Amino acid sequence: MTPSDENLRAVLLAEFAAMRAEISTFQALQGQFLNMSIVVLSACIAAAAALQGRAGEYASLAAIPFVVLALLYADASARIMRAARYVHLSLRPEILKLTGSLLTWEDYLRDDHPGSGLMAVLDKLRWLFFLGPSAYFTIFGFVVHQKWAWIDGLDVALIIIALMVLLHVFGRLHLKVVKP
Repeated sequence: MTPSDENLRAVLLAEFAAMRAEISTFQALQGQFLNMSIVVLSACIAAAAALQGRAGEYASLAAIPFVVLALLYADASARIMRAARYVHLSLRPEILKLTGSLLTWEDYLRDDHPGSGLMAVLDKLRWLFFLGPSAYFTIFGFVVHQKWAWIDGLDVALIIIALMVLLHVFGRLHLKVVKP
């Protein structure tokens, strides 16, 4: 390997490390969004108990933070997939040209292994932390009290947008991570 090849290899490996760090940062951000969803749900339950029978008046308002968190979670997922796509389709082939069989973890990630189906299902179930409460509060607010009917319409529109984003992220984007 020539000195210029070694320099290029070092640069590519540094870029790989930076991309893996970016992926880790967005994964941590996803965890924070999940935690925020649980905190918001706990606050809603506490508020419902404090309102003693008047919770239906405000239920529609409670749906909005969950949909916003769902969209932020989807944004982080899309950014993770973008970085993974770059690593797999652009960076990895360049490193392989210079060094041969490096980055075997990247190969292993894409192999079929025990538990991969379960992990895929659980990844999609995380969305229930966002869309479940938002759907519940929208329906509860609409059925129990129609004081905020325009907010129920907004909630439904936001939920539909979140579902479309969900389908896009886990449908089209997910497949494009490993295929050009």
